[in-house]
Amino acid sequence: MKRLFYIILFTTICSISFAIIDSNDYLDINLKGKDGTFALPSYHRDNYFFTFGGVDTKGYAEFETKTHLSINSPELFGFIFAGDIYVGYTKDRDVGGEFEKFGGITMYYGEAYLGYENKFTSVRVGFQNLNSSDAIYNHLQIDDYGGPIFALKFTQFMSRFVDMEIVYSFIRPHTTDWNANFLKNDIIDGQFGKSLFYKKFNIRPLPWIRIGLGDSVYFLGNNFNIYYMNPLGLYFMTLAQDKFWEAKYGAESAVDASSLKIDLDFNIGFNGWRFYGEMLIDDSDGFFVTFKPSMFPNRVAFVLGGELRGCLFTRYIHMSKPAEFFIGNMYINLEYGVTSKYCYTRDNNNNYEYVRQEYRKKYSAANPMTTAEIKRIQRQGNFLGFMYGNNADCFDIAIGWRNDLEQTQSYIAGYQNDRYFDAQKQKKEINRLFKVQLHYRHYRLGDERNVVAPFYANEHYYFDVDKEFDSDGDGIADNDTSNRRTEFLRIVEEQGDIFDINIYSDLFRIARFTMGMETKFNFIWQTYHPLTIAQQTDFTFKWEIAFVVSWH
Repeated sequence: MKRLFYIILFTTICSISFAIIDSNDYLDINLKGKDGTFALPSYHRDNYFFTFGGVDTKGYAEFETKTHLSINSPELFGFIFAGDIYVGYTKDRDVGGEFEKFGGITMYYGEAYLGYENKFTSVRVGFQNLNSSDAIYNHLQIDDYGGPIFALKFTQFMSRFVDMEIVYSFIRPHTTDWNANFLKNDIIDGQFGKSLFYKKFNIRPLPWIRIGLGDSVYFLGNNFNIYYMNPLGLYFMTLAQDKFWEAKYGAESAVDASSLKIDLDFNIGFNGWRFYGEMLIDDSDGFFVTFKPSMFPNRVAFVLGGELRGCLFTRYIHMSKPAEFFIGNMYINLEYGVTSKYCYTRDNNNNYEYVRQEYRKKYSAANPMTTAEIKRIQRQGNFLGFMYGNNADCFDIAIGWRNDLEQTQSYIAGYQNDRYFDAQKQKKEINRLFKVQLHYRHYRLGDERNVVAPFYANEHYYFDVDKEFDSDGDGIADNDTSNRRTEFLRIVEEQGDIFDINIYSDLFRIARFTMGMETKFNFIWQTYHPLTIAQQTDFTFKWEIAFVVSWH
């Protein structure tokens, strides 16, 4: 009778209460919160259900439920499954993500994939949250903040010192005829396919040092591009051979409409400390190899960060048991990320918005975008790479405590080596999970952030509508170079300060089920046109609370 009472209490509470959801100014869904170590793992258990909501001082209100189901062998052997589904209500969002809004109700899914893994190999297919490095808040090649994308991810543990990752992700299926629309420059009947292929080698000269080398290609047209399916080839070299199939220009498998990125990242640390970073070069023309001046600005991005856990001190400093428990489970992390102008951008004629959401019409003079559409494309949280997009930066610092921290793995991007060795560690599940974190972020957004039609378009012959046009007036049309150079935040149009307090605690347990509560207090200051006479600051307070039922 007592258990029946608790079950009824669960149902009653979950039907009337709230929970944690991350969204941006445009109320995007499926975003992954950037809150630091606090989120690893979410509730210490594989499966959970919560009902949640949030309100703020500007009239925003949202009520939703989420169910997360997972089958994942801790010994890394066998089939795996994960799936999320959301149902909710908000008066502020016009449509749901995968389903139209009906009577104020939206329905959409998060991760949903199947896979198989053993200690050497992992294969996953379906909608997945992907990232490209061990960073906590931001990743440059692929960032999971924008939500799950459909992908095939393959990781291979090649030796104790090397593992390999391959990701073939389909951002949007190809539903139109490339030749009929691309060359005629008219309204598209359907959508060009958009895909992101990514591969990476992780090298460990020592167990506590990892260096990753990766490259990716983001391209339009047929999702199964035969020139990019080769997992051993370099995408840079593939594009360099474009002249060999120049006759196929405009074909759905041509490589002309491609954006290339190369990436270097590292992670150094053990026993309670680590230092990490990532560097990206987007569409470099490679002229630095031949010591020639660049034909257009370099597009680069950087992330640097570190994490320190209290167990580093308790290992070497003798202290009482209560002090050891308290200090050993504390942590502090900080991170800085910045991208130059023009990162993640392409010629507007190629429909190259580097964002997750899709747009059905072609961007041309005959069919211009509205101001609202342009603003939506610029929005935070919609990029596959750095969450704030190009010409932006942000700094994060978090201080927190969780009573299972010594049992909690560091951030990893899914490397097979790390997952295998972590699976061999003896796990100790605590009776009651509690965690609290204070997190502060300062971000800045620069001018000329138009990812649809980059500002430097038509400044050199690569982007001239008429390729015979002599931009620099020297009498030679095909030697023109851009008059722009690499820039970082020369003019800041907006900056923001975000301070949030996160608290989670288990309340009680019945058999394999645990009832918990999480809450978040979010303080946001947005300053437009800082340090000018037009400076204006908006303040928003947002509160979210969740009741969670989790189980193994």
